[in-house]
Amino acid sequence: MRLIYFRSGDRVFKARVSNIVRLWTTVTLLFVVGATSLVYASESLKVCVPDQSVPPFYFVQDNRVSGLTLNHLNALFEQPNLSDIGIEYIPEPWQRCLKDIESGGVDMLVAGYSQERAMKAVYPDSMGVDLEESVFSYAQICLVKKASDQWSWDGDKLVDKDQVILGLEPGFLIPEERMAETAERVVSVWDVSQKYELVKLDRVDAVLTVCGVMDEVNIPDRAIIPSDLDVVFPPYIDSPVYLVFSAAFYRQFPDTAKAIVDASHLLNMSIK
Repeated sequence: MRLIYFRSGDRVFKARVSNIVRLWTTVTLLFVVGATSLVYASESLKVCVPDQSVPPFYFVQDNRVSGLTLNHLNALFEQPNLSDIGIEYIPEPWQRCLKDIESGGVDMLVAGYSQERAMKAVYPDSMGVDLEESVFSYAQICLVKKASDQWSWDGDKLVDKDQVILGLEPGFLIPEERMAETAERVVSVWDVSQKYELVKLDRVDAVLTVCGVMDEVNIPDRAIIPSDLDVVFPPYIDSPVYLVFSAAFYRQFPDTAKAIVDASHLLNMSIK
């Protein structure tokens, strides 16, 4: 058993995490990644996570975080060459997470690619790793609209509607070109629990929801999406996410950051 730490404000919560079944069996993992000598301070790696649930990736209850992303991260740091690195999960509002990764307040998070963010934080491509080979995971994101509305989405453009007023919550990163083509304007959604009400009340034409994970249909919000709203297929965007490090952490521990990225790639290859 290993200890994972959860911090909220000045409080630190400990949670025992059972050994995850190792999905990797290749000896290459031990020789290629394990050959790297990792040097890291005795402090835990500070990983920022959202303090609101983003199903199925994050579920937050009583300052404890679970979900697919946490499972994936725990599996990553159970690998032999990374298992000595402690992890401290820090739940914060997502915008604060993004500020902290840029300022060095946290060491790592999982996020989509942003050119602006890449100027202040370190993505795998800054380590010489191709972005397509360093995707940590990805999801399909769908529009949710009123069932009575007649417009649709064909995978490239809106049908029977020029543009929509789009409710957008923190954490969803929409390519600028897609946004310009489809969104008349964007309304920020800060209370995620109320986003579907915005559609029902005609404050927005559509909001977004996860509708697939790694090309498999998965609508974790299905139980709370009102029956008079529809999830629109095909997906509006594919949303890959990456391991992102603070510049301060990467400057101090470049070999460790690179080994984490390499181990993530090997883990993903082993479960495909």
